[in-house]
This record gives sequence, C-alpha cells and structure tokens, in this order.
Amino acid sequence: MTDIGYGLSKLIEKYCNDKIGKERFKHKLQKFERNTEGANWWTMCTGIWSEADSSCHFKLIEPVAELYGDEDIERILPNKEELEEGEIKNKLSQLPIHSKFILQAITNLEKNGVAPTEHYKIYEKYTNICDKQDTDSVTIQVLQERIFQLRQKGLVVVVNSDDELRDLKYELDIRAKVVDEALDLDV
Repeated sequence: MTDIGYGLSKLIEKYCNDKIGKERFKHKLQKFERNTEGANWWTMCTGIWSEADSSCHFKLIEPVAELYGDEDIERILPNKEELEEGEIKNKLSQLPIHSKFILQAITNLEKNGVAPTEHYKIYEKYTNICDKQDTDSVTIQVLQERIFQLRQKGLVVVVNSDDELRDLKYELDIRAKVVDEALDLDV
C-alpha cells in the first residue's frame, strides 16, 4: 500500500492543485491501477487517502467514488460530514474580513430566530459587529455585493423569489455552528 500511495502522490498533488481535471485524474488512476502489481480498489483508495493532504480529501471524494462506488468508499473514508465541514471552514478562512463579518451577522440573526432576513437587518447587525471589532463598515451597496459573492460561494441563499432586489431575504446555506467555529469572532 505504501508503494501504491507513494506512486500516486504526484498524481494526487496535480489534481488537488487543479493542474489536471477530474476526468483526466480518473483516467490516470485507472491506468495506474491496471499497470501496478497488487493494485485494487482497496489499495488504491487507502493509498489515495494516506498520500493526500487532508485539505484535499473533500475534493477527492467525487472522482474516487465515481471510480470505485459509494458503498466501498464509505468503508475507507473518514467521516464525510467532517470533510464537508472542513471544506466549508477552509472557504470561510479565505474570505475577506468584511465578508466574514456579514456572514457572522447572518449567523447571529439566525441564532436569534430572525431568518430569513432582509439586507437592511443584516446591515444593522453587520455594523454592530464592525463597531465591536473597531473597524469601519462598508456601505449598504457593498454589503449587497458581498452577499451576492457569498451566494456564489454557496454559503448564503435567497429564500424568496421576489423580483425587486430590496425585498430579497437571505439565510445561511450552511450550519451556523460551522460558521461560529470557523470565524471565531467575539461578537
């Protein structure tokens, strides 16, 4: 297994760093398995998980499951929910500070039973967070742009489908607990 994992390390690194796409990665895994003595689904999967950096485990689930099947993968994989949370926390850590504050404002509102909520309520909570953090706040227009960016990242969703932008209501598309743990803001 160690030899198989070692043999896969460069391929895994290329895929995790977006140097090759998913289909090419799967093709190369199949070729490696055919050409490597002792390689089978078990040795391939355990080799992949042992060689891959933990930050890439979530990304590897889909192509490996497509090759070897979900049931078999679940016997080897670490807890899938933990991997998803890790991926979300990684996304959150890369956000600009004001996007983090906006996300924390939505989280706080949800924890207080105010969800879904309009952007002006989010803005009010957001400015309170900025004050506590001794940081200047952005304008309400910039806040709306940041909420749109958070929607694109799959962190926030629009709950209603009103046509007018000012009437949209938002809520988290992830668990509030994960946001709190990842952002660790004292607000």
